Amino acid sequence: MLVGQLSTVAGIARALTTQFDNCSIEITLTATDGKLKQSDYEDKIMEALRQAGIEIMEEEKE
Repeated sequence: MLVGQLSTVAGIARALTTQFDNCSIEITLTATDGKLKQSDYEDKIMEALRQAGIEIMEEEKE
């Protein structure tokens, strides 16, 4: 999925929550062929997820 299509997923989720009492979304993020400092990962990526209230179900790091 292209990153720009995330707004489409959000719109679908909004539509579903108007019709269902329980609705959840699971997203897998994969990033390859690059490097990220551990500090950037913690300070930018993980902090943004925490602030958004996003639960990390499983995390794999290499």
